Amino acid sequence: MPEEKETRLVIEWKRLFPWWHIFRAPSMAMDKWKLTLAIAGIVATWLGWALLALLFDPGKPAETVAERKPQVPAADKASPGSEQTEEKPAGTVGKTQMDETAPPAPSLGSKPEIAALAAQELAQRQRQLYLHTITQEWLTWPAHVPRGDPTLPPHRAIAELSPRLADISYWLSQLPAVLEPLARLIRPLTYFLHPWASWKSHLFAGLGVLWTLLVWGCVGGAITRIAAVEFARNDRIDVWESLRFTFARFGSLFGAPIFPIVVVGVVTVVVVVVGTVLMMIPWVGDLVGALTFPLALLAGLFMAMALLVYAGWPLMYPAISAEGGDAFDAISRSASYMYQRPWHYIFYWSVALVYGVIVLFFVVTFTSFFVYLTGWALDLVWRPVWRSSDPDPLRALFIYAPQSYGWRQMLTGEVAAVSEVANKMALVPWVAALILGAWLHLVFLGMLGFAYSLFWSASTIIYFLLRKDVDETDLDEVYFEEEQEDLFPRPITAPEISSRSTSQPEFRVATPSTGSAQESAGESSSLS
Repeated sequence: MPEEKETRLVIEWKRLFPWWHIFRAPSMAMDKWKLTLAIAGIVATWLGWALLALLFDPGKPAETVAERKPQVPAADKASPGSEQTEEKPAGTVGKTQMDETAPPAPSLGSKPEIAALAAQELAQRQRQLYLHTITQEWLTWPAHVPRGDPTLPPHRAIAELSPRLADISYWLSQLPAVLEPLARLIRPLTYFLHPWASWKSHLFAGLGVLWTLLVWGCVGGAITRIAAVEFARNDRIDVWESLRFTFARFGSLFGAPIFPIVVVGVVTVVVVVVGTVLMMIPWVGDLVGALTFPLALLAGLFMAMALLVYAGWPLMYPAISAEGGDAFDAISRSASYMYQRPWHYIFYWSVALVYGVIVLFFVVTFTSFFVYLTGWALDLVWRPVWRSSDPDPLRALFIYAPQSYGWRQMLTGEVAAVSEVANKMALVPWVAALILGAWLHLVFLGMLGFAYSLFWSASTIIYFLLRKDVDETDLDEVYFEEEQEDLFPRPITAPEISSRSTSQPEFRVATPSTGSAQESAGESSSLS
């Protein structure tokens, strides 16, 4: 009886659900070269912003007259029974009272020039305070930036089986860590729109955005190039090959995100110049400005549409890495894919973000767990009598640990502030604490670099999926310089004709040998 063949039903989920490819992003992100490039990009971005912050930081401004707390005059401080009064010259009572009690600016209505001066001083202080605040924000080392829920880090939530794990708000608090590469670019753009922004804050934000695009144009281009080849060909290229590809197209990688900023800047300058000219013409300028206000609205609409291109910024680098095109090709592809398939774009990113939050939560928890186990094992070390001190000598070595995700509190426990502990430590233990902190920061940067690598890997996959939806291009097509050269081979040139070829050809008659003649005669006789 013949054996019956067993038929198996194999479901190709990636063909049935194309977005299933997004689940490859974490495995693609766990690449040593992608992690190394991501760490380099994080550190380089912070160094540039920190240098700009040191140059532009005006320091915390002093309090203005309108902001000082009221003080009780000396006459009011005297005892109730005391009738001693201090005579003051006429005309000095108002000035002394203003200096001591510091009434707010609106109360100086009797002197409009003083009220205007106080309001101007207060506005100037607000602008300086805002610039000081944003510069201090970028001076913070990436390992000390608060992430997630500061009151309940992931490792504590898992260890305590916190009920907040079932709260959607807790998981939403983890979302900014996944979108941090995009937030580091968009956050400075909001500085231009703040009511307390000044030309210094504009210059600080503009230079910072240029530096961010400069760094991630190189690093993001290299990461997306490795991810594009890995996703399309299931192969990996060397990091130096990806860097060569990036440097060859660095102008496109740097210019593609800048183009919308340039457009917005040009339109803004035109609106400001026209508005200034109309303001210089009394009455007529107001009327012309009111009649031409729809043009200003169109300018605002054009600027908003140009800035919306930044929603497709994560697709610009993969477009160049996969197609080998220029900046305009990257802008047109990212914008057209996003506008032609908006729901696909939103859905793909929703899947990537939900899955990314879960994966990053696991990575942070696992990394924090093995760091905690290391500190727990060291905490069991026996302290000899001559090493017993306050603070604990072993816990004090962790005072320079990263603060993000509660690492420093996890390792040091109830140790006092860093400055107090550092002042009590000798030179050698202090150097040891610095070295140990450097190792912990390197581990933390590797964990943070995974989030950046995951972001760019997911962006590359989403680009391939959108290209398949819009252009119907196969997912395994990616640009290679060698293949492009083979598509356009060099024309075959005719061989050179020498002088010998023009002479009379030589004819040679082959004389068959005896053996061959006999064989041919035998063959003819057999045929007959």
